[in-house]
Amino acid sequence: MKFKLTHVLLLALFVASSSVNADFFIVDRFEDAADFAADGTCQGENMVGDTCSLRAAINEANATVGADTILIPHGSEFVLSVIGEDENNGYTGDLDIFGEITIINGAQGFIINGNGSDRIFHVHPNAKLTLENGMLKNGVANTVATFEGGAVKVEEDGVFTAKDIKFENNLANRGGAVFNDGDVLLENNYLHHNAITGENTPVNLEPAGDALLNRNVLWLVGSTVAYNGFLNDNPNNVSLINGTYAIHLNPNGNAAPQPNTLIYNSTIANNKYSAIRSDKGVTYIDKSTIANHTGRGLRFTRHSDYAGELQLTIKYSLFANNTATNCNDLQFLPDNELDILGNFNASTDGNCGFTDSDNLENISNPINGSLSDWGGETPTLMIFPESPTVDFVDENCGNIDQRGGDRPLDGKNNGILLCDVGALEFDRTTDPLNSDIIFSNSFEAMF
Repeated sequence: MKFKLTHVLLLALFVASSSVNADFFIVDRFEDAADFAADGTCQGENMVGDTCSLRAAINEANATVGADTILIPHGSEFVLSVIGEDENNGYTGDLDIFGEITIINGAQGFIINGNGSDRIFHVHPNAKLTLENGMLKNGVANTVATFEGGAVKVEEDGVFTAKDIKFENNLANRGGAVFNDGDVLLENNYLHHNAITGENTPVNLEPAGDALLNRNVLWLVGSTVAYNGFLNDNPNNVSLINGTYAIHLNPNGNAAPQPNTLIYNSTIANNKYSAIRSDKGVTYIDKSTIANHTGRGLRFTRHSDYAGELQLTIKYSLFANNTATNCNDLQFLPDNELDILGNFNASTDGNCGFTDSDNLENISNPINGSLSDWGGETPTLMIFPESPTVDFVDENCGNIDQRGGDRPLDGKNNGILLCDVGALEFDRTTDPLNSDIIFSNSFEAMF
């Protein structure tokens, strides 16, 4: 059965949780050690004094019934150092999730470092993991046994929610940061400098998805996917794949159901080669900006087994400055399988099929400057105030942009409130009225 992209199901899927026998664990040790006792007391092996490591807390939470919360402090990185590839109890290697676990932090945010030895989290069937306010970095999955999801792998019927999380410098054969066979919500996330490699890829499997590989249900909301295909740190000199897509969507086999993907109020920009590859999936792109790639913005392939059914929707979205093409000539696909006309989209070329009067084609570069901190939780791309994308959309376009700012606004200073195309709503009171020649703020150091 196809997943229907509605807010009602979003709430039901990602928010609902069990409250039976819920436990609360406070991590007080940064060292990595397992807890083999499963007795309700968080105590890492051979630890005295403060004894609750992150791994130990997860071991205890897995052993309980109900939704558990783990509070971890800021101040240092949790470095996973207990080696043990493909051990699926969470005692060594990656952190296996079998229960319903939420990991939270205060204002400063946590850092979990995979140490270049294994992936970071493995969400098993019927498990649910929620992360809030932190970073996952240096996860690795490029061996014969562990090759999917450098930071997180989500199995079928698993659920993963990440809010205000940065995914940085993760590496895999498939899904540099996240590999998904379950249900994933990424909200206000920044995925950057994740990559894939062809080394040790299993036979008959294609390396894919510098940042994300989705084979089931993925919601990317208020997030930025940028600079993937590169690594900030590559101490083992792993050979990285060229000519790939930051986000890859494809079924789990020829007879598998279509993957369903929503990209909403998000920016996909400046990745090594191309942005989004959707192979035979149901894809919905809404109020998003896909820009600045040497390759393609969107490559979409229809699923012939679902002929006549809606497979691609693009609304209020901007495709700009993708050198090969912005899209792969969507105008030649069956009309009853697309919803792109009359949807107030814009493209800097003529390859997306935005051919009617309620879309814009072949416009001049609308992007003003660099991917930067223009407010909000993630970096975004500013638009020129004189761009035709400003105030092009009717007022029925939601009430916030990717930054959390108001929609609609009077971008053209004519007293009329209309929305802009793309992830960012131009605000004359705070945004530059002239060309941006330097980075706006603190995200510069992260690139």
